[in-house]
Amino acid sequence: MTANERRAKILDYVRHCTSVSIQELSGFFDVSEESIRRDLVILEKNGKIKRTFGGAISLESHVRTSVPFELRCGAKKAAKRCIAEKCVPLIKSADIIFLDCSSTSYYLAQRLIDFKDITVITNSVAIANLIQTESQVDVIVLGGRFDRNLFCYTGMDTVRAISSFKATKAFISCSGISMDSGLTDSDEMQCEIRRAMIENSLQAFHIVDYTKFGKIRLYPVGQLTEKSTVICESVLPEEWQEYFEVMHVASIYGDLTS
Repeated sequence: MTANERRAKILDYVRHCTSVSIQELSGFFDVSEESIRRDLVILEKNGKIKRTFGGAISLESHVRTSVPFELRCGAKKAAKRCIAEKCVPLIKSADIIFLDCSSTSYYLAQRLIDFKDITVITNSVAIANLIQTESQVDVIVLGGRFDRNLFCYTGMDTVRAISSFKATKAFISCSGISMDSGLTDSDEMQCEIRRAMIENSLQAFHIVDYTKFGKIRLYPVGQLTEKSTVICESVLPEEWQEYFEVMHVASIYGDLTS
């Protein structure tokens, strides 16, 4: 990705999130904070954004709270691939799997195309298209109102459809996870969908990259429970590992350096 391409994507990200920090942008685009600062200076000089202390805000009054699926898929690729690799050994013959519409779930779906005897249930159009085209995996698409931004089906019809199924495992992401607030996200309806997937599965695997930890978003998905397993691309700080032990939550870590 060239610097100009990155700035265009940064602008799109800021438009959808309204307000972002340099640290968040650095993690999202996998570049140094100094590079992000230079990008924000140029974008501000061009009248695209306004810099703030430690970040930037959008100059547009109309923004959406969810970052587009295409933009999310292009960010933090190494971390998402690493998390997906850690998920694959957890999937067994005859599993029935919920996959949410997150980009990390899409990377996991790419690793499922060689399976033959599992069922995937998802509200993601991208995941459904990938599986139906590239594999022999059975796929069930949860209907509802089509969200062009997230490239998925959403709404209460989707939530109700989830309750018609029972899964052995759910693989879901979120945009924030904290010790006090648990799992949170910026899209209210996707929170409802993820909550329903957790409730209707035997095990819940939370596929969350390192940059999401310690973040709190507007809407609650739920708390971690004994049926939760957290999967991250990097080993978390000791306080998180101690927290998981106290909460009886399993954790699996990747290693991006390997």
